[in-house]
Amino acid sequence: MVMFHTDPELVCQHFLSVGDVQCLTAEREFERDQNISLRRHHQRGQEQRNDDQLFAAKNHKGGISKKLGLKYMSSAKCGIHGLFTYVKSHSNNLHGRRGNLKRCQIASIYICSSSLFQNSVRFLARSEYHRQQKEQCIPIPTSRFNVGLFKGTAQVPFQSPKQELLRHQLTSSVNSQRSASLLYEIYNYGRNWIVVKLNSAPKLHDWKVKHVQKQVQAWRASGMTVPMCTARPGWQTMSLSKPKYKKKLFNVDINLIDILEIDAEKQTVRVEPLVTMGQLTATLDPLGWTLPIVPELDDLTVGGLVMGTGVESTSHKYGLFQHICVSYELVLADGSLVTCSKESDPDLFYAVPWSYGTLGFLTAAVIRIIPAQKYVKLHYHPVHSLDDVVKVFKQESLKKHENHFVEGLMFDVDRAVIMTGSLSSTCEPGKLNAIGKWYKPWFFTHVKKFLEEGPGYEYIPLREYYHRHTRPLFWEVENIIPFGNNVAFRYLLGWMMPPKVSLLKITETKAITNLYENNHIIQDLLVPVKSLKESILKFHDAVQVYPVWLCPFNLPNDPGMVHPVGEEEELYVDVGVYGVPKVPQGKQYNAVRVTRDIEDFVAKVNGFQMLYADSYRTMEEFRQMFDHMLYDKMRDQLDCKKAFPDVYDKVNKRARSH
Repeated sequence: MVMFHTDPELVCQHFLSVGDVQCLTAEREFERDQNISLRRHHQRGQEQRNDDQLFAAKNHKGGISKKLGLKYMSSAKCGIHGLFTYVKSHSNNLHGRRGNLKRCQIASIYICSSSLFQNSVRFLARSEYHRQQKEQCIPIPTSRFNVGLFKGTAQVPFQSPKQELLRHQLTSSVNSQRSASLLYEIYNYGRNWIVVKLNSAPKLHDWKVKHVQKQVQAWRASGMTVPMCTARPGWQTMSLSKPKYKKKLFNVDINLIDILEIDAEKQTVRVEPLVTMGQLTATLDPLGWTLPIVPELDDLTVGGLVMGTGVESTSHKYGLFQHICVSYELVLADGSLVTCSKESDPDLFYAVPWSYGTLGFLTAAVIRIIPAQKYVKLHYHPVHSLDDVVKVFKQESLKKHENHFVEGLMFDVDRAVIMTGSLSSTCEPGKLNAIGKWYKPWFFTHVKKFLEEGPGYEYIPLREYYHRHTRPLFWEVENIIPFGNNVAFRYLLGWMMPPKVSLLKITETKAITNLYENNHIIQDLLVPVKSLKESILKFHDAVQVYPVWLCPFNLPNDPGMVHPVGEEEELYVDVGVYGVPKVPQGKQYNAVRVTRDIEDFVAKVNGFQMLYADSYRTMEEFRQMFDHMLYDKMRDQLDCKKAFPDVYDKVNKRARSH
C-alpha cells in the first residue's frame, strides 16, 4: 500500500490550507460579481503567507519554526474573512430550512475547529516528525508542483504531481468538513430520536407516498418527454461519483428517511428507503434486535442496498442484503402503489435488486431482524502465504454454524489476517476492546498488529463491530490525512471523524474530481471463491493496492440480475480494492485501461462488479455480466421504457461523468 511521508512543515501546510481554500472559493465567487476588493484583500493575504512560508523555510532546522504560528494565524484570519464574506454573498440563494442548515454547516467549520487547530497543529507536526525519526524514515526527493491555484511541495513515493495535488486538495477539504460532519450527525441524531419518541413517522408515511404519486402523475400530464429519477442530489450518495444524468431527467422528490415499524412478533422492521445503517443499528440495538446483515458504513441507505446491493461479514450465512428483505413497496410508472414479495408478485420482487430505481420508486421495505447480543467475540488468524490465505478463508466461510462473522484483510499478496466471530452475551475480564471510541486506533491498523503478535481474540461491543470501518472509511482516510492515526490527532480531533463523504463531494472542484478519477481506484468485485487466488494475483499485478478487503457471501440461485452459473447456491467473495494504485516511478496510471482489464477478468470467472463504482463496460458487455431476462420482462410489463432510464444508462461511467 502506498504510504505518505511528510515533513513537519508539510504536515502543518495541510492543516493551514483550510483558510486558503475558503479564500480562494470566496475569491472566485466575487470575481463573478466583479467585486475586486476581496480579491485584493486575498492577494495581500496570500503574499503575506508566501513571505511567512519563505521565512519559515529559511529558519527551519529539523524542528518547528517559530514563524509557523504566524503563518497559521495569517491563514486562519484570511480564511474566516473569506468564509463570512462567502456566506453573505450567497444569502440571497440560501432560503428555507436547507439554506439555514447549509449556513450552519459552513459556519461550524471555523467556529468548532479553529481553536482546536490553533492549539494542536504544532504538537501534531512535532509528533509526526518524531515518529518518522523513530522509524528512521528515509527522506524522499521533493517534487515541485505548480498547478492552477495551488503551489507547494510534496514528498510521496511513486506519486505524480497530479496525485500530490489531489491529496493536498482533499486534505484541505477534510480539514474544513470535519466540524460540519459532526454538526450534521448531531442534528440527525436529535431529529431521529424525536421522531421515534413521538412515533410520527407512520402517520406521515402515507402523506409522503401520496406526494410521490402526485409528482409521477404530474410527469405523465407533462407529456412524458424525459424519463424520471429521484431528486436526491448526487453529492448526498455514498458513491464517490456524482451522476450527471439527473440534470436531464424529471426529478421526483422522495424525502423518505424514517423507521416506520418494528414488529417483534414477526421479527421484521419496516423502513423508508433513506434510512441509514447507523440509524437502524442505533434504534434496534437498545431493543435487543439487529439486522442479519449490517453493511459497515454508517451512511449506507436501505434504498441503495436494495436497489444496488450490500454485503457484510455475515453474508456467508445470509447472502446479500436483498436476501434478508421480505417485501418492497414501490410507486410505479403509472403512479400506482404496489407491494411485492416472494408470495405476492415474485417477478417484481426478484427484479428490484440491482435495478437502480429503473422499475419504480422504492418507498418502503420490510427487512428481517434477529435477536442481538451485547458483544462479538472476534478471533484473529494471521496467515503468511497466499495458498494458506485462500485455504483458511474458504474453510472458515463454510462454517456457517460456528462462525457468525467471517472477514479477511490482506496487507500484501501473501500476508493476511482472517477474522471469525460469534455473538456473545458476556465478556471475559480484560478482553473488551471498545474499538468505536474516537481515540482508538483505526481498525485495519489494529488488525495488522496480529501479523506480528500471532493469533488472538477479544470482545467488541456489537454496534462498534458493525461500524468498525466507518472512522477510517476502511483505509481511505489514511490517503487523505496521513497522520490521521497519530495518537495526538485521535485524542484531539478523532471525535470529529470521519468526514462525511457527501460533504466532501459537495465541496469538490472539477479539477479534484478529474484527478481523483485518474489516480485512484475503488471497486468491489464479486467473484466465486474458487477463483479467489487467481483474482488476488490479478489485482496485485494490476494495481498493488493494499489492504484488500475479503468478504464471503452465499449466492443462491434466485431469479434476477445476479445468480450462480449452476443450479445450486455458490460461495462468492467480495474483493474490495480501495486506494491509490502503486505505479513505478515515471509511469502513469491509466484508469480506463486498468479498470476495463479488471472488469474483463471478473466477467471471465463468472463474477460481478458492484455498480456504485465506475464501470467502463459497453452495453453489450454489461448485459453479458448481468442477467437481464427478468429485468427486461418487468420493464416491458410495467411500461418503464419511457418512465425510467435503463440501468446501464445510470451506472456506466459516461452517465456519471458528462
